[in-house]
Amino acid sequence: MLAASILVALILFILCFNSIRATVFIVIAVGIIQDPIRKLVPEEPVFFVVIVGIFFATGMIGAMLRNGTRYFAPLSGINNLLYYPIVSFLIILLIQTFATIVRYDQVVLAIVGLSGYLAPLLALPLAYSYVNTLEDIKRLLAVYIGFNCFVALGVYLSFLGVDWAILQQVGQGIVIYDLGTVLTAHSGFARSAEIAAWHMAASVCMLGTLSAITNKTSQRLWFAFLIVIMVGGIVLTGRRKMLMEISIFVFFYFSILIFTRTTGTKVFVGTLILGLGLMIWLGLQEIFPEKYESQIDLYLQRGATVFEDAPQRFSNLGFGSLQSALQRVGWLGAGMGIGSQGARYFSDVSFISVIGGSTEGGLGKLIVELGIPGLALLLWLLWRINQNISKILQYCNVVDKTAAHLGVAISAFLVTNIFIFVVASQVYGDLFILLLLGMFVGILFATPKIFASRRSYVDVEEGTQKYANPVT
Repeated sequence: MLAASILVALILFILCFNSIRATVFIVIAVGIIQDPIRKLVPEEPVFFVVIVGIFFATGMIGAMLRNGTRYFAPLSGINNLLYYPIVSFLIILLIQTFATIVRYDQVVLAIVGLSGYLAPLLALPLAYSYVNTLEDIKRLLAVYIGFNCFVALGVYLSFLGVDWAILQQVGQGIVIYDLGTVLTAHSGFARSAEIAAWHMAASVCMLGTLSAITNKTSQRLWFAFLIVIMVGGIVLTGRRKMLMEISIFVFFYFSILIFTRTTGTKVFVGTLILGLGLMIWLGLQEIFPEKYESQIDLYLQRGATVFEDAPQRFSNLGFGSLQSALQRVGWLGAGMGIGSQGARYFSDVSFISVIGGSTEGGLGKLIVELGIPGLALLLWLLWRINQNISKILQYCNVVDKTAAHLGVAISAFLVTNIFIFVVASQVYGDLFILLLLGMFVGILFATPKIFASRRSYVDVEEGTQKYANPVT
């Protein structure tokens, strides 16, 4: 068994090293299946969390050897719009990494923390290089959604009482005390309910997008059914914030559609309404027998409170974590990695007395690790990325409506995750999720490249911006 596993791993490494296309799909596959494999290994070693990063690094090194520094060209954005913000941000990352090494003598912890910030930046050019047609984007989304059907299946099996070790949470797990009772946070094949819920929420967002760009009624019905499955799975994880993620995504999706004057919103609305309606009907009447109905009601009641609790949560974990972090570590921060979720695995130093609960909110985590200067540079980088994306959406809206819909959806998804990060930073300590977010940005950056050969240039912004090669 061990020999066979090593042989399979070697084959996958060779594929990654020689093909960007293979790397993209292998990263998605490994990112999903590394959790259930970890559960079957004695003592559930934390090493499995970073396995996906090893395959990604193999593919990136192979691409760099073939293409040289051109591999990183997409990071500069349109007209080098991102060059100075990225360079400045990298400098502050190195300073804080050095601070952790000097203050706490924690080299491994500093590297682990640094990888969390570098992962999205490094994944961007990988996805950019992969995308050459719109079918490439659709294929990638379909594969990701397909693997998340496996994630949802595990959640449902756990809820139905299937007692397999592969369905248990890693470690002690999470128990939810709410509504006067105890609810299990069903994680299924994922290592935690939080991770499972994030992936299913991402699938709902992408399924709604695919339903808006297809012309086949059968596909729309199939997408609606999958939305049913995914939303039901999120409810059973007990992770309410992921239901909020879907709502925020819908808001930003329509807002950006209106801003960019992209049409075709009725299909998306209809699919979501159909999907949510089917979820309630099937979930309460058909799929589960009567003995499960009372349990489902409890999960639905908990999910419904997410909107009621949102303002207080945003206040306490958003700006509250920022204030707490400033009081505990000051405006210069405390060093790279000490606010990371996996700090306890990679260090024998307890940082609880230093940071307390400041890092539960994303703003607090950024202050703890980067300080006010790092947060300011990150905001500058995000603003420049926003400008870059705005130009891309304007370009796509002129040349191809399907590309425009995909661009709007990915943009809305990325903005949504910024808001979720502010109130809940823990899930963004997962390396696979960080790589995925970087890949989504890379896909978005690559969409004009698809049409660069079709038209020599397109005038936007009153003719001041020319797109001969939209992203270089």
